[in-house]
This record gives sequence, structure tokens and C-alpha cells, in this order.
Amino acid sequence: MNTVIYQMQRVLIVVAMSAMMGYGEDPKSAGGSPSPTIEKTLVAHPGETLQVNSRYASQTIDSQEGNQVSVVVTRRVLEQYEHDADRILREHEVEISRHDHGITIYTDVDDAVLEHWQADYKTVPPLRVHVKVLVPKQGYDVVARTTFGSQDIQNINGSVHADARQDAIITNVLGDIEVNSIFGALTIRDIGGSVLRAKAREKVDIKHVKGPHVHAASSFGSLVLDDIAGFANAKAREDINISNVGRDVEATSSFGRVTIRNVVGRVLDAKAREKVDIKHVKGPHVHAASSFGSLVLDDIAGSANVRAREDVNISNVGRDVEATSSFGSVTIRNVAGSVLYAKAREKVDIKAVRRDILDASSSFGSLILDDVTGDAYAHARKAITVSNVGGDLSAFSSFGSVTIHHVGGSVRAEARGDIELKDVAKEASINSSFGKVRRVE
Repeated sequence: MNTVIYQMQRVLIVVAMSAMMGYGEDPKSAGGSPSPTIEKTLVAHPGETLQVNSRYASQTIDSQEGNQVSVVVTRRVLEQYEHDADRILREHEVEISRHDHGITIYTDVDDAVLEHWQADYKTVPPLRVHVKVLVPKQGYDVVARTTFGSQDIQNINGSVHADARQDAIITNVLGDIEVNSIFGALTIRDIGGSVLRAKAREKVDIKHVKGPHVHAASSFGSLVLDDIAGFANAKAREDINISNVGRDVEATSSFGRVTIRNVVGRVLDAKAREKVDIKHVKGPHVHAASSFGSLVLDDIAGSANVRAREDVNISNVGRDVEATSSFGSVTIRNVAGSVLYAKAREKVDIKAVRRDILDASSSFGSLILDDVTGDAYAHARKAITVSNVGGDLSAFSSFGSVTIHHVGGSVRAEARGDIELKDVAKEASINSSFGKVRRVE
């Protein structure tokens, strides 16, 4: 946004709850009855503030050519209360006026009126109101609030601050935005600045954000982020899906899944109750956890630190790996760094590690190591199978057998069952408490 235009030519649109009295404008038709539709056009001067204070109304805010602000307030009395339409329209306050600081648009219902509406009409309110505002395109900010309606805000060449009770749709905004829906969903598209805050009760769906930050949350729904140029922070009760992020990512789902794809920065933290699935991360770190589900990592340029209750599957990692499964298995493939630790209750299966395996252990299952360039340490309750280790090897099975083939360094092995050795380059220290030791040529 051009800074001079933004500072010298801005109109602020404020849509806020108000219970003030004495400001009502009650246009009459030729017959003396209140008009259901009110229209007005005002000239917007640079630096003024346009306030639209709205209660019990849906809102549409858009832009237009020129330097005018156009306002249309449409009021529709519910069919079952048409017999009392004149009274209802008179009691609904509307003001469109100019003051020292700019232009004010105000629609509201006094609290005392609401009380008798509740008593007389069994609903709040017995009419539907829609406020439509068109603002000039040159660098104006929008701050919109409606306490019981929905919002549709688009084509704003400034910033947007919006609060709604129902659904809110924000599209094509040049500046930063802040949006809140107390009981509805949020849809946000094509934002030139940051999404400083996007909160909703239901689904939050955000795509195409060029600014440096996105902070989004859904208290009872799911969340989608796609094509985010900067940092992304997402929190939701249900599933989170994040893709194509230009910087770091943080994501937390309290009862759903987290799926992340194509991140240029780091995954600082990805937490979920259910499955966590992360692929194609170019940054130096990935930290992820699933409290009750499984976890998948693939194509991670940096290091990976993960934990899950169920199975962990990791492949194609550019640096070191740390992995824990409290009740499942761990499978690791193609690690350019070391496996600092891989711990699981069930089977541990590790292949193609270019450096060391410092600690691989299965508390109740078996263990497989294959194609390890450096040293390796393995401990399991059941059988251990090791092949193609370039450095030293230590292998301990508390209740199973140990099979070792092709080790470039020394070997230390202990087992309750049989131990088999083949092609061990250096000395071997072998002990089997109840099985046989066999060397195969």
C-alpha cells in the first residue's frame, strides 16, 4: 500500500454496537409511514472517519470509483408481523449524518424497545436489516462490527477490522486484517497484508495471504490455510490442513488431525489428538506430536523430533531424527544425519542412515537395522536383525535372538536366544544366556 495515500486519504469504517438514543433518522414516505429502505450518498474527504455502527444487521462493504460513500439500509419486517410494520420501523433507529470528524452511519434498536419486542413478537428482532456501504477505492481502512449479523467485505485498499456474530467473508484486501465471528465461520481470500487475527466458532478457511503473518483459530471447527507467504499459526478443535507456507508454521488441533504440506520454513510445533501428517518441509527443524494417533513425516530437509501414541513413519530426512511411539511402532527410512533415538513399544525398523544410530529400542517388540554408515546401538525385547553397519555395533535382546551380518567395526551382542554372526570385520564380544552362538562364513 502507498504509505502517503494510506496516511493522507483514509476513511475509517466502524461498525460497532451502540445503545445511544436521540440520533434516529426516520425517513417517511409520501403517506407518512416509515420507509423500509433508506439511501444516502455523502462526499468523503481525505483523512475523515466514516463510522457505521450496526446492531442486528448483516453488512456488505465494497469499494467504488470516485470520492463518495454510498449507503443503503434495507429493512424487512417479518411476514407474521406486517400488521405492526409502521411501529417496528419507527422503533428501529437509523442515522446517516456528518459531524466534525467525518461521517456516521448508525443502525440500532434501543434496549427498552428490544424488551417489548421480545414480549410482543416472541423474537429479537421482528425485522431483518441489511447495511450496504460503498467506499472510495483510495487507501481506506474498514473496521466493521455487527452484534447479530453476517458480513461480506471485499475490494478494500486499506486494512480491515471486522466482528460478526454469524459468518464473515473477507476478500481482496490490500492491508492487514483482524476478523472475529462469535458463532459463525470465516472465509478469507486474497489479502495483501497480514491476517493479524482470525477467530471463529466454526470453520476458518484462509487462502492467498501475502503479508508476513497469519494467526487463525477455530474454537469448535476445522481450519484451512493455503498459499501463505509468511508465518502461519493455527489452532482448532477439529482438523487443520496447512499447505504452501513461505515461513514457519505452528499448528495445534485439540481433537482432530494436523496435515501440513510444502513449508519453506520450519514446523516449530505441530500437535494433534489424532494423526499428524507432514510432508515437504525445507526448514531446519520439524517438531511434531500426536497424543492419541499416528505420525507421518516425509521429505524433511532439516532435523525431526516427533512423538506419538500410535505408529511413527519417517522417511527422507536431511538431518538428525528423534522419534518416540508410546504404544506403536517406529519405521525410519533414508536419514542423512543420525538417529539420535528411536523408541517404541512395538517394532522398530530403520534402514538407510548415513551417520550413527545412537539409540534404537523396542520395549516389547522386535528391531531391524539395515544400511547404517556409522555406529549403531540396538536394544529390544524380541528378535534383533542387523545388517550392513559401517561402524561399531551393540545389540541386546532381553528375550529373543540376535542376527548380525556385515559389520565394519567391532560387535558386542547379548541375547537370551541364539546369536548368529556373519562377516564381522573386528573383534566380537558375544554372550547368549540360553541359546547358541553361530558364526556363518
